[in-house]
Amino acid sequence: MDVGDISWSRGGDRQKEKDAVLFDAPGVTRLVDVRCQRDPEWSLQLLQRAAPSLEELSVHHPSEAHLLAVHAMPRLRRLHVTSVPAPYRGNPNIPDFAKPPTEEPRPRHALQWLRVWGLPRVTLGTLLRAHRESLEELQLSVGTAEPLLEVAAVALVDKMSSCKAEPQPWWPYNGGDLHIQVVRLHDQLPLPWRGLRALRRLVLERSSVFHDAAHCVRQLAQMRPLVDGAEVLCDKCDGVAGEEL
Repeated sequence: MDVGDISWSRGGDRQKEKDAVLFDAPGVTRLVDVRCQRDPEWSLQLLQRAAPSLEELSVHHPSEAHLLAVHAMPRLRRLHVTSVPAPYRGNPNIPDFAKPPTEEPRPRHALQWLRVWGLPRVTLGTLLRAHRESLEELQLSVGTAEPLLEVAAVALVDKMSSCKAEPQPWWPYNGGDLHIQVVRLHDQLPLPWRGLRALRRLVLERSSVFHDAAHCVRQLAQMRPLVDGAEVLCDKCDGVAGEEL
């Protein structure tokens, strides 16, 4: 079920069509292009009604409540999730991402494929830890280290959108600390790379993020020892096409 068109409408618009989608949702196994920010209440109802049977899902700009609904889906195998990158989250026109979902244990046959853009690091870490026994492939949009571009980009975002962005970390545009395995911020755990027991492939996607060839080689080399033999690739350098649901 593709709801990209109807989920772009705001709350109260196209209500009869939305009611029909909710009616048809139980039993579906594939749900794509759920845009949570336009009509949060309806999109949450949709996720909840489809939850028991859903195996494939793409969801955009979820709130905490939406992510909790996703987190509780017992049959979900493939998930594509996008959010508002951190530098833009201070913009009043873009809804806040809120908190990560409460972590719950997952059976070994749970999520196997995950594609991510723009999730806060702490939320990404929660998802990775929850599915550490089953996740086989991760496609993660994250940049290489670009300290000079980082400073310039922060200044540009502040000027154009009045966002109160923190220069560090400039996530996911700058991923120079992707491999760090020690706690550097009092409220932020490192990403749990060593705990991903089933991981076979990690693809770092570079569209719309910083990418420098020399830094990329270094980043891939830093990541490989952390993922216990999994293939680590850059989509730009290695010519890997991102997989869609």
